[in-house]
Amino acid sequence: MRESDEWVVRVFVDHGATPVWYGGPRDYDEMHVSPDLERDLQVFDDWYYDAEDPLEQYAVRSNVRHDFEREGERLAQALAKELGAPFSVTVIHPGDRSGSRTYRSPVAATNPRAHAAFIAIHDEDLRT
Repeated sequence: MRESDEWVVRVFVDHGATPVWYGGPRDYDEMHVSPDLERDLQVFDDWYYDAEDPLEQYAVRSNVRHDFEREGERLAQALAKELGAPFSVTVIHPGDRSGSRTYRSPVAATNPRAHAAFIAIHDEDLRT
C-alpha cells in the first residue's frame, strides 16, 4: 500500500466479491460493517450488474447513472462514518464521465468493530 493511499478505503463495483477495496478487495466477514451497511453494499453491487451499460465498458446506463452515483456516495459516507478517523472513503463511479468523491468522518468511528478491523488490515499490509 502506498503511503498516500494508507488510510483511503475505496468503494467501486465490478472488481471483487464486494464493492469495498482497502489494499485489495475486502470480504464482508473481515470488515465487520453494520448489518444495514452490508446489506446496502450488497444491493448496490447487484444493482451495477442490473444497470450495466451494454454499449460502454464499466459504466451504468445513462437513465440510472445519477441515482446510481448518489447511492454510491451515500454508501461511501456511511462507511466513512462507521470507520471514523483516520480513514477516508472514496467512491469511484463507473464510466468515463463520472469521476469520484471522497468522504471523511470528522468524529470517532460509529462502528468500533469495523474501525478495529480496518486498522488490523492496515497493520497487516504494513507488515507485508
